[in-house]
Amino acid sequence: MAAKKKKVEIVVDGALDEKKAQLNKLVADINKKMKGEIVSFADQYDGSFLLRRPTGILSLDIALKGGFPRGIVEVIGEEQVGKTTLLAETCKRIQEIYGHESCIGLAMVEAWDKAYWKNLGFRVAFSEEEIKQAEEAQERKFNEDELLYLRDQVGEVIHCAAVNTEDMLGISLDLAKSKMFQLVGLDSIGALQSRDQEDKEIGEKTYAGSSVAITHFVNKFYSIKSDTTMYVNNQLRKNLARKSMFDEEWTIPGGQALKYAKFISLFLSKGQKITKTVGDKEVIIGRYVNWNIKKGKCGSGEGKTGSYAFMREFPGQKLGIDLEDNIATSGLYYEVIDQSGAWYSIGGEKVAQGFNKLKEYIRENPELRDSIAKECIKKSGIKFVVK
Repeated sequence: MAAKKKKVEIVVDGALDEKKAQLNKLVADINKKMKGEIVSFADQYDGSFLLRRPTGILSLDIALKGGFPRGIVEVIGEEQVGKTTLLAETCKRIQEIYGHESCIGLAMVEAWDKAYWKNLGFRVAFSEEEIKQAEEAQERKFNEDELLYLRDQVGEVIHCAAVNTEDMLGISLDLAKSKMFQLVGLDSIGALQSRDQEDKEIGEKTYAGSSVAITHFVNKFYSIKSDTTMYVNNQLRKNLARKSMFDEEWTIPGGQALKYAKFISLFLSKGQKITKTVGDKEVIIGRYVNWNIKKGKCGSGEGKTGSYAFMREFPGQKLGIDLEDNIATSGLYYEVIDQSGAWYSIGGEKVAQGFNKLKEYIRENPELRDSIAKECIKKSGIKFVVK
């Protein structure tokens, strides 16, 4: 028996207008009842899914579809892998993009090594008391250029020395609520202890730790509809309860709340050492940091992996992430830079012999560096906004 044909209902323009008017009234009534713009039509909703906070590490930014999105992102890694350095690099990029409109919040468990951040290129001012102490330590007065460097700052930087989990998360939430901050960095959530843990004597047991506070924080943060990127550093710890090879080797503090709420979960691990021959010895001058996007929402490349070089301070070498190394590698991958034997060419012109010479050439030509990065992003096919 042939299937019955469904009757096609034709809706005239007048009926559509009436339906739209009813929907408008319904939305207005709900928002009035909820005392806020809670409900909206899809074409009026600002998802800001293209908004990104670049790290400056080209291969990582491309994998993240432009950088970290707004919302909660978590960077996880073992000790001394460079989690705080990546935070500093991302903050530095925000200063470059937003200039004096930049607004960055930093909630830190350990003392803030402002000098280290300054050496990485983050522009933050020292207080007059800090300058005075430094002059006394060096037993001399700083000259005008040195004072200009020490007092130089771009935008606003708010620092909070966290006491416990509840205080740190509460302050971070207040900063995000203001809707003035492009990024709030929590460094690190794994090192925090709750108020309950503070009140206990050494050896006394506590249950749940910071998990309850983190759950409340996550729910409150996403209810405020902020464009702030909440950058959370977390630690990998050895699983002391591991009984067999099938059990997880590592544990991550913070319970399950962050696991489900974060948009990005970026794992960092130590990679190959970078050495240089000095005389008859091999000296370690840096290390590659491997990254792995374990979870990626907002279009980010879940499962993507890569690495970048972190260099120690060394004669003729700058401290920090070697961005030119990453740009050169990305340029070769996207065929913006051509290689023939030991020679490297850009736009058909030979520019350097050897990879280290190529990096130096890119470092000495900032406009070329930026054009290579833009061409790589174009060839990757990603679209994003930063402001």
